[in-house]
Amino acid sequence: MTQNDQISKILELWQALPETKPLVHVIANQVSAAFCADAMSASGARPVMAVSSLETGEITEHAGSFVANLGQPSPEKEAAVRESLLSAARNRIPVILDPVGAGASVYRHQLASSLLSLPWKGIIKGNASEIHTLCTGQLTHQGVDSVGFDSPELSPLADPLFSGRILAVTGKEDCILDDDRRIILSHPAPLSHAIVGTGCAAGCLCGCFAALTEDLFLAAAAGLSFFSYAQFRVDVLEGYGSSKLHLLDALSRTEADGFKRYLQTILIYQSGGKTI
Repeated sequence: MTQNDQISKILELWQALPETKPLVHVIANQVSAAFCADAMSASGARPVMAVSSLETGEITEHAGSFVANLGQPSPEKEAAVRESLLSAARNRIPVILDPVGAGASVYRHQLASSLLSLPWKGIIKGNASEIHTLCTGQLTHQGVDSVGFDSPELSPLADPLFSGRILAVTGKEDCILDDDRRIILSHPAPLSHAIVGTGCAAGCLCGCFAALTEDLFLAAAAGLSFFSYAQFRVDVLEGYGSSKLHLLDALSRTEADGFKRYLQTILIYQSGGKTI
């Protein structure tokens, strides 16, 4: 499969999203939950955000995909996420695990590692700092963003915790890894405002596309590239609040030709170490 083939398939997924309107179960965090729900709805999906362990497994069973955002962890949230992950494993529901701030504390690192040990299949989406912690066990104690880290040159798929899963590392460049396949997304200059919740929303969009295809490598690439394109279209001269609203507008108003040109500019596809 060539680079142009990958771009064509991403566009097909994007066009199918508002037509299919998949139900996506998200266990979010309170800081970004509303923004994530808006971003998913603007893109064409139907978010449901059940949080009680008494129902999360049942909700996941009937969803097209499940997104576990580990921000603001607690024993109650851990129980809810665990029920959903086990349900997803039983019912072959694709999972997106976002280990928010995995390097910020021992508890967060242990929680993420414990949930990775469960037998679900899907996408691990994290910034370079979070993936660094999962791969090395080294804590950063730097909050939940990726300040000071570039996208790493990693071969983490050899780790049993990553086996059979797609790894999506976000940063100055996004990198999606699957065995010998790799997609690199080289973004233009980022927004002048570091909008809270954009990383969480990008993970949720990966979940939207994962509900549409068994090719989770492609789903991760579609989610991250579509969200990147929406950010690219926001006027960098706008203030923080306006940028956030315009980002939602951009997700709901995307033209195929513009998105295709953007993908042709930023996407690099590699297989077996070679650019194709």
